[in-house]
Amino acid sequence: MKNLIIILIFLLSSYCISFSQDSKINFRNVKHSEIFQIAKKENKPIMIYFHYDGCGGCIKMEKNVFTNAKAAQFYNDNFICYKVNTRKGEGIEINKIYKVKMHPAFFYMDSEGSINHKMVGAFSTVDFIQHGKNSLNPHQTLSYYKTQYKNGNRNANFLLKYSYLLRDAFELDSVVINQYLSTQPYEELAKPKNI
Repeated sequence: MKNLIIILIFLLSSYCISFSQDSKINFRNVKHSEIFQIAKKENKPIMIYFHYDGCGGCIKMEKNVFTNAKAAQFYNDNFICYKVNTRKGEGIEINKIYKVKMHPAFFYMDSEGSINHKMVGAFSTVDFIQHGKNSLNPHQTLSYYKTQYKNGNRNANFLLKYSYLLRDAFELDSVVINQYLSTQPYEELAKPKNI
């Protein structure tokens, strides 16, 4: 009986430890230069989270989103996650490469360091996961949309989606918005998607 109780306690504690490790996003605690080697070795893209101490949006993401089991599982399964405090230690030098001004910021990149998707600000768990999914689909990334736009794509649905991606990356300008709005008939301008 005593052995059975010891085994049950061991199994329960193992389960709790396993659950707690999987219930938050695992940010790798390595040097910036090593993250790309790890990504190559594990054959995963990278998500870099830029933050600083006291950032309200950062605290919101850390408290409400990074600890969400669904977000944690998705990001831990699909990305090498890395965080950079842009105002401390090595983070100051790292930010000279990326030039992040707005926080929190999330850069999605390949193991060579090419940024294919980006978002800035605090997001819901659903939106955070969706941006992660977008970054994994080569036809849904911000860089893909920028290339399509540069190549002359001015389709209304494309411009609308591109506007939202630019907004989420804090890069939206009035030119893209006006190009989209010019594709809409007058009676469509008052609809929620256009407001």
